[in-house]
Amino acid sequence: MSSGDSFVRSTSGKSALQNRNSSTGSSSRRAPETPEQLLAAAERCEERDELAQAFGYLEAAAAKADAQAQFRVGEILLHGTHGQIVNAAKALQLFYEAAMKGNVDAMLQLGECYHHGIGTECNLEYAERWYHHAAKTGNDTAIELQKLVSEQREALEELEKRKRAMRKAGDERKKLERVEAARKAAREARLAAEAQAQKEAEAPAATKGVAETVERTRQSKNETERSREEDEQCERTPELGAAAAQDSVCPSEVNDRELCAAEAEVARRSSFDVEAIYHRGVEYETRGNYVDAVSAFYEAANQGHAGAQCAMGLYCKEGRGGLIQDERAAVEWYRKSANQGFAEAQLNLGNCYIEGQCGLPKDEHAAVEWFRKAAAQDNAEAQNRLGRCHFLGSGGLVNDEHAALTLFRKSASQGYPNAQCNVGMFYLYGIAGLAKDEDAALTWFRKSVDQNYSIAQYYMGLFLFHGLAGLNVDKRAAIEWYRKSAEQGYEDAQCTLGMSYLNGKDGLAEDHHAAFSWFRKAADHECAEAQFCMGVCYLNGFEFLEKDECTAVQWFRKSAEQEYDRGQLFMGKAYMSGWGELAKDEHAAAEWFQKAAEQGQAEAQCCLGKLYLEGMNGSVENRDVGWSWMRKATDQGWASAQLFFGAAYDKGLHGLVENKFTAVEWYRKAADKGDPEAQFELGCCYLEGKGGLVRSEALAMVYI
Repeated sequence: MSSGDSFVRSTSGKSALQNRNSSTGSSSRRAPETPEQLLAAAERCEERDELAQAFGYLEAAAAKADAQAQFRVGEILLHGTHGQIVNAAKALQLFYEAAMKGNVDAMLQLGECYHHGIGTECNLEYAERWYHHAAKTGNDTAIELQKLVSEQREALEELEKRKRAMRKAGDERKKLERVEAARKAAREARLAAEAQAQKEAEAPAATKGVAETVERTRQSKNETERSREEDEQCERTPELGAAAAQDSVCPSEVNDRELCAAEAEVARRSSFDVEAIYHRGVEYETRGNYVDAVSAFYEAANQGHAGAQCAMGLYCKEGRGGLIQDERAAVEWYRKSANQGFAEAQLNLGNCYIEGQCGLPKDEHAAVEWFRKAAAQDNAEAQNRLGRCHFLGSGGLVNDEHAALTLFRKSASQGYPNAQCNVGMFYLYGIAGLAKDEDAALTWFRKSVDQNYSIAQYYMGLFLFHGLAGLNVDKRAAIEWYRKSAEQGYEDAQCTLGMSYLNGKDGLAEDHHAAFSWFRKAADHECAEAQFCMGVCYLNGFEFLEKDECTAVQWFRKSAEQEYDRGQLFMGKAYMSGWGELAKDEHAAAEWFQKAAEQGQAEAQCCLGKLYLEGMNGSVENRDVGWSWMRKATDQGWASAQLFFGAAYDKGLHGLVENKFTAVEWYRKAADKGDPEAQFELGCCYLEGKGGLVRSEALAMVYI
């Protein structure tokens, strides 16, 4: 589940890797390096039934773009073997990547998936296409399967032609039946009129005179009303109107009048017919019969049914019901439906504009307008989307937390889980003037969790992990909530699970394979923190993962470009040390350190201060800037900055006047935070009796 509807990013779990030394030593044994070595290692593990470790090797090889490894990992994720969770979407992606590199097994597997609807919609055209690609390599199985699918497609097309012909014949028959019914009604009305006239002609004169008087009175009294009723009757029942007018028209005009009447009757009933066709499509869809559903939706959509047009847009976008995926056609259908005021289509158009999908340019202003139209019709998802735009100040809207909260509440009151979660976060963080209220937040998160919403599941884990809202701390239960959220694809939960596996805490055994796997899933969802963690994994290496500074830098850069402060910090370190293929560059390092420092990242502030004081030509101006940043780091209690101050006062460096007493104070602050170098310097001060300290070897040895 994408986190697109959530507006607050979690910051929990950041500290797990923050103090991890980036220059950890390599493994005692040489790890497999090339894809071939990794595949061989995986095969050996599988022979020993060490499936989790085998998957780790396969995933590492797949990460190096090896086609066979991508196919194997796809197989595992498709069937949920090797202790992995079934992930059909990821499996299909890996099959596609392997197939594009010419892997025949992947081509066959893609064909099978589309042929039988495994992990995706059944699509015989796509199946035949992939079998054809495999068949071109001379694969006998692919040749037979391509022939089989081709025959199935031809049979289905012939069946569809017959259905269309039968529908057309049925329509013609119904039209003729309606014309005949109109003629019959006209004849019956004419015969009745003739019989009445004959009866009146045969009546006695006195009776006839009374009848004529009564008739004239009745006609005079009801003339206006009869005229109105006759008009309405002609509109409602064209056959009777045609019959009543039969005597006043020429015989040559009778057939044309009857035909017009029949056509008018068809028009009258068409609105009922198209609604029935649409609901037939909905019924097919409910039963999972998408091929017949799309046929019904298409028929109704072409007659202008807004709901059917919206459904056609969805089917075209996703390539369902045998349709080829066509995002531009999807937009056309959405627009036809939306212009008729259909709220769901208006919402879908807004989503396309906000994400820049389906061939539309990213246009937040257009998105807001469509969201507003759908929200005005009480569409819960549109209300939530519009609320998010108000909160972020996007699409030309001014940032307005109160307007956002109003819309979230409207949506939440309709039971929309994303909005319920958002209201919970407003209470948790005290947004829009609300007092922080953990109990109210928990109430809303529980409502959302009851509908299996992934982000709310993550926050339930957060409440249990930290004991919020009076809950007992239960880290094992918290991990289970994180896992539920992660398995639905929520990246923050995936990253948090990765942290717990990496460090072997919160009731989980240390498992670098599992940690790497969860980090990768979250990083693929553009989670900046997970991308940073991937960089640390490649920088330090594992027993199954060779150190790779180039790949590490790529991940750090992805994280940094999303303005994640730790990613920016490590990009600065990368330029300072020349990791991978980077040339050492103090100015580039300073730029990245500054980006992180301006976000309040203490280590970046220390690194930037040190760079200004020890590098960057060491000018007086740079010294002032350097000490300013170093002071910001010490204000946050950063031990390395405190140590730096101590050393500068101890030796009178970087423009500071030597002051042993002040040096000892700074050494002690850093030592109390566990900094080993500061502890050593403080021990030396005790050993030498510096800075007003009484000389004491015993105290010196405590620190040294």
